[in-house]
Amino acid sequence: MTPELEKLTSLEILELGDGGTYEIRPTHFKLGKTTIHTIRQPEGKEIQVLRLWVEKKDKQVGPNYWDITSQTLIAQMLPYFAATGWLGRTFKITK
Repeated sequence: MTPELEKLTSLEILELGDGGTYEIRPTHFKLGKTTIHTIRQPEGKEIQVLRLWVEKKDKQVGPNYWDITSQTLIAQMLPYFAATGWLGRTFKITK
């Protein structure tokens, strides 16, 4: 049985333009969920959110975390966080 994910609020969604890249050095992470409203599902749809906290020097405006909503990127990153040795590692995200 999958544990219930906490609903995350105050999202700081990491958005990249086409071909954009961003390097992120997470200090800790949390897998949660949020509800999005789309044209096809105006009533709302729950999706997973991967919240990655970073040092304040790496994100000087707003809260010191980024929220990732790309389900493909979440699936690619979670195995790294399930293993040891990710702390202090820099991840390069490219769209």
